Amino acid sequence: KMMTIRDVVRDIGISEGMVCGIDKASLQKTFGKPRLRDLEVIVIDEICVGRRKKCFTIVIDWRPGGLVCVCTENGRNALVPFYKRLRAS
Repeated sequence: KMMTIRDVVRDIGISEGMVCGIDKASLQKTFGKPRLRDLEVIVIDEICVGRRKKCFTIVIDWRPGGLVCVCTENGRNALVPFYKRLRAS
């Protein structure tokens, strides 16, 4: 069953912060560290978010569509953190 955070807060009677913490922990456990050895096809894109247009470079595993890396820079050096992680694996 799908529920919004507000539904869970209302039904269970816990704080919104606690629900978000549990949700975040679950997402981190499930998707936190994708196996880089399993990568076959990746997509690299730059996105801009917010009024100030903060740019991020993202790396996506094409087949399952999972997010592999979010780099907080853009341009030439944006993928340095991803390459360091790739070499370490």
